[in-house]
Amino acid sequence: LSPVCLGSLRRAASINAEYMGPKHISGVRRGDMWVHSAFLIEGQIASDMIPFHKLSQWLCNTLIEAIELCGIKVTDLTALTALAEYRNGGLLIDTGTLKLKDPRYQSERTWAVGSELAVEWRAMTVMMIDELAKIVRKRLGKTEAELPLSNILEGGTWRAGRRLAKRLRKDGSPPLKIRLDGTVFKRNRMMEIKKDSF
Repeated sequence: LSPVCLGSLRRAASINAEYMGPKHISGVRRGDMWVHSAFLIEGQIASDMIPFHKLSQWLCNTLIEAIELCGIKVTDLTALTALAEYRNGGLLIDTGTLKLKDPRYQSERTWAVGSELAVEWRAMTVMMIDELAKIVRKRLGKTEAELPLSNILEGGTWRAGRRLAKRLRKDGSPPLKIRLDGTVFKRNRMMEIKKDSF
């Protein structure tokens, strides 16, 4: 059987994704892409937009295992990023690895998924989980091919984030309350990485 390129799988998983997410000024929905003013470059269109595409990537991760169990190899797995969702991101805040610069942000307030705080949290999650994955592989003596990011997410960060949230909060909710809308489940202004985290 011929191998399947991840790009093809991702395009299939993204069908109709444009109908989700916020509407662009043109009126076209852009999927799981959000704006952060820290990235805005005057005169450069969409410079302030950050793509996450969490749902399509989650679907790809789910399909990869099933496809490979059928004896079909999926290539280019390194094109996937960490999932920008509240279990992975919650783990980083709950362990103190990622800190809110203003503790008042972590209150009873519910943040919109498109708020700069939520966008920044998700972007930092993707970046930091990628770094964490490198450390885990090094400690276990595994290559990226032997221990892909999907395994680290499912068996590690997502599960640990869920357990820690349950231990710290009776309802198991994430440390930041995000108002979900169905699409989600430079410098950062509102968060900082704890020194010597990596």
